[in-house]
Amino acid sequence: MKDGEPSAESQNVIPVEQLPAYLGFVESDEMRSMRGIVVEALASGNHTAIKEHLYRYQELGEAVVEQLQGAAYNRAQIGLIVATSLLWRDAGNIVSYGVELKNAHTYAHGMKYADIEHALDVAYQAVEAEHQASRESDYKGPPTEEIIAVCKREFPVELHEELDTLYALEPDEALEQVAALIMGFGVEEDPYTFFARMGWIEPTIETQA
Repeated sequence: MKDGEPSAESQNVIPVEQLPAYLGFVESDEMRSMRGIVVEALASGNHTAIKEHLYRYQELGEAVVEQLQGAAYNRAQIGLIVATSLLWRDAGNIVSYGVELKNAHTYAHGMKYADIEHALDVAYQAVEAEHQASRESDYKGPPTEEIIAVCKREFPVELHEELDTLYALEPDEALEQVAALIMGFGVEEDPYTFFARMGWIEPTIETQA
């Protein structure tokens, strides 16, 4: 992502909320009807609910994209990623929102969509500012090195190489990436339940279950 200040052209930047439609990605009726359920699942941190509802939303989104061809397909694929990022944002998960924005930016850069790159830059800069403020005031957990060390003791060796890529991250960012690794690898315990058990986050009703 670029770190430069927005220029006069930023006056014409496309709001992130409008990017999916601008890119030709339009949610199906079923996708629109389940947005609230998906956001609720993401906000809960419950792995089972996230897997059921977010994966279904993305599956439906891929079906929409698959109806297109060529450049329209490529643009709509980025639109789906942005639409997914907005679900994370609405759920209050600023880190995962930023991760999805960066994913979309990578695709846009590869396709040389300069206007989309710029819009995603502006959105990501806002995320970084908000995240930094939140990080400075709220985070009370362990340093990243401790998170990685504990996870290497607790989880299969197959995850260690991926864990080694997280050292440069801030602790709260590392936790979000660890959660994604755990869910992707299929570890039985919900990652946020594990974090609560380690004392890294405040327990919730879901993590105490």
